[in-house]
Amino acid sequence: MAARPHPGPQAKLTAKQKLQFIELLKQGPRAAGYRRELWTCRRVAQLVRKKFGVTYHADHLGRILHDLGFTPQKPQVMARERDEAAIAHWRRDTWPSLKNGLDANQQPLSLSMNLAFVCSH
Repeated sequence: MAARPHPGPQAKLTAKQKLQFIELLKQGPRAAGYRRELWTCRRVAQLVRKKFGVTYHADHLGRILHDLGFTPQKPQVMARERDEAAIAHWRRDTWPSLKNGLDANQQPLSLSMNLAFVCSH
């Protein structure tokens, strides 16, 4: 007789609650009362406990989120001092001239050396 797979524990959230849970996640962490726009498994566990009275271990929520179609994302890190106008100017005015090559009177921006050749003596 073949062994039957163990069905595992019954889901704590109902199908209706899972749909509500997905909508809460889509609204974002700020709508849930957090200062930063970043979901962590720990925050999600707090949200589930607060809204549905169900306790999950934060590590287990990663699997649940994956089953619901969510994937882990790394936040994009940008400097606070980032100057969007200066970046746009560089992309529009400076980069095209660099890309098209140097004028005859200009010096190259950098020099490269073949270290294997230099050190062979």
